[in-house]
Amino acid sequence: MYDAEKFPVLETITRDEHHNIVQHDFEGAIAEAVHLYEYKLHDFYLPKELRTDLDYVIQTHKSENRHVQNFLDFMEWKSTKSDTPDLLCSAEFTSRYPETNEKVFSELMANEVADEWTLEPSIKSKKVRIDGVVRVSKKFYKRNVKTEFVEVRDIEIPF
Repeated sequence: MYDAEKFPVLETITRDEHHNIVQHDFEGAIAEAVHLYEYKLHDFYLPKELRTDLDYVIQTHKSENRHVQNFLDFMEWKSTKSDTPDLLCSAEFTSRYPETNEKVFSELMANEVADEWTLEPSIKSKKVRIDGVVRVSKKFYKRNVKTEFVEVRDIEIPF
């Protein structure tokens, strides 16, 4: 992507030069990958020292993915404005964002908020009223409610 506002260094080169650089880098990476694969020099596991770099890149570019951004906006709405903030069905999300299918939603739930929400599958479909709309599904998500309390002594309270 040639975006001079996002990457100011691109102002020093033309679009054609940028295209050639990207194409050369891409072809070089493909050639290197093919070489490693053909001569069985590859490893299917990512070294630990590279995992943190990969996680950083994923987190950095996550907001550029429209599905992730829609999901984060939806979850913000769910916790602040929904009538049923502790119950969730994929149909709620897919009806708001029809370009996203249920598989993408399930992956986002598993990757982004697995510690906060629990999937409760059932064999038969259930009808549940969520935010005034009856949803029929075999899979509903329930928010994990943490009832941990910390005991505080009177002298620790500042007022």
